[in-house]
Amino acid sequence: MSKNLHAVIMGFNRVGGYDDELYFPPLQFAEKDAYDLYHILTDKDSCNIPREYVSLIVGKVPSHEDIQDEIYSKINPKRNTVDTILFYYSGYAFSIGDKPEVFLALPNMSMLKIFENPMVALKSALPISFLGNNFFRGQSSNGAKNKILLLDCYDCGRFHSKAKDNDKTRLSYLTEEHEFNSEDTVVLVSMHKMITTKEGEELRNGIFTFDLITGLLGTAIGDRGEVTVNSLIAYLQDTMPSPIQPTRYGTRFPRITLNSTKDIPVSILTQRTQKQKEYYEAIQQLYIQSSIKLKVFLSYSSTDKDRVRDIYQKLSLEKEVVPWFNEKSLLPGEDWELEIKKAIKSSDAVIVFLSKRSINKEGHVQKEIKQALDLADEKPEGTIFIIPARLEDCDVPPGLQRWQWLNVYEPDFYDKLITALKRRSHDLAVKNAGVQ
Repeated sequence: MSKNLHAVIMGFNRVGGYDDELYFPPLQFAEKDAYDLYHILTDKDSCNIPREYVSLIVGKVPSHEDIQDEIYSKINPKRNTVDTILFYYSGYAFSIGDKPEVFLALPNMSMLKIFENPMVALKSALPISFLGNNFFRGQSSNGAKNKILLLDCYDCGRFHSKAKDNDKTRLSYLTEEHEFNSEDTVVLVSMHKMITTKEGEELRNGIFTFDLITGLLGTAIGDRGEVTVNSLIAYLQDTMPSPIQPTRYGTRFPRITLNSTKDIPVSILTQRTQKQKEYYEAIQQLYIQSSIKLKVFLSYSSTDKDRVRDIYQKLSLEKEVVPWFNEKSLLPGEDWELEIKKAIKSSDAVIVFLSKRSINKEGHVQKEIKQALDLADEKPEGTIFIIPARLEDCDVPPGLQRWQWLNVYEPDFYDKLITALKRRSHDLAVKNAGVQ
């Protein structure tokens, strides 16, 4: 192993407070990912990097400024052109704003405050530009020549309504804006449309990190009997199935040895590769299931039809959503009451639109709510099924108060709604595929 490698390893299971869990559902293994990678890198029988060369940052940490100071002090000053620096992050990534910046989420940030003022993200999350400006753009007289950036990101999507093709926009910005494509820099990014598909109960790691560690242990050995940066990346890209293959930036990279041990733990590798095979079969099925569109029933009073119609039209443009809106979904001559019952029963989610008039009005809306409540009682605890949506400042009926409601009149309403529907879609895909 090269004794000139210096690293910062970060992993966070939880981001923000209780109110942030809608956007960042707590992760199980992000911190374990970081611990496991730290152990492999510093283990004398594996990568054998001196412990004083590696920083581990996990759990509830100090301020965002303290994290930046730790990163800066570890891998920027006193490095020279024979050194290699490695930065690894396991957790959530997101972007926000009309000219989106990409951020790595930190434990003490608050999305509610960021919604109110996107500039808050610069002081509470870790901008990719911070890494680009300080470590990955060009060379300096006292900087490390070779740089490795590994992002195992559980992407929860963009939080602004102008975003269209989320993943392509984000990845294009990451590579083009920060100029990571160079001969002395390699970036490996794992970002997907769904929220938590990369964690597996069977693997006890994120999928990307599980394979990363398996490769470091010896399965990524190259032609000279060593695990190098290039042989490791080639192994990851060849091994991981197409739906979840990581994306590489940086076309060429010097030969940097990560593990030169000849004593490969065969039994451990055999066990890990068997887990890979079993899990990948399940994950392929998950992505097949995830292509199924989410059926969403819109319940509202006739007096609120115009306002709900606008939301229906926006939902109709979402590739993964099929909204049911009686004005558009009912055919002439159909028994509308029967069709509504059938639509609610077959729906994956029900959005109940509330207004001052609708909550006091008798009729079919109350029947729809009652049917939805009965179906909700049959769902597993924690399922997103009923989503109350207030069209104006009004009371929420007692039967609906146990669910967090949305306020249609707030600027971030639609982004929150799509985040909730993505979470529901993901949960259904996991259930149908049998993946935990």
